[in-house]
Amino acid sequence: MAKVLIADDEEDVSEMIGASLSRSGYEVFYALNGEAAIEAAKLKKPDIILLDLCFPKPGMDGVEILTAIRKFDKEVKVIL
Repeated sequence: MAKVLIADDEEDVSEMIGASLSRSGYEVFYALNGEAAIEAAKLKKPDIILLDLCFPKPGMDGVEILTAIRKFDKEVKVIL
């Protein structure tokens, strides 16, 4: 089963996308901020990450999160 990490600060949006993906047979994980997204990417090793570009300040934006993830996983597919 393919694993998808949804990293978005809008919980309703994440749950809506995640529910659809789950019904289609994907294993879905969620992260509501940059730190959680990086940790989930390390621990869960998703096949693809759906990454929001804009997160509220203070904190990292999508580009900063992607840069951090690329330091330990250069192969994971990311939709930003």
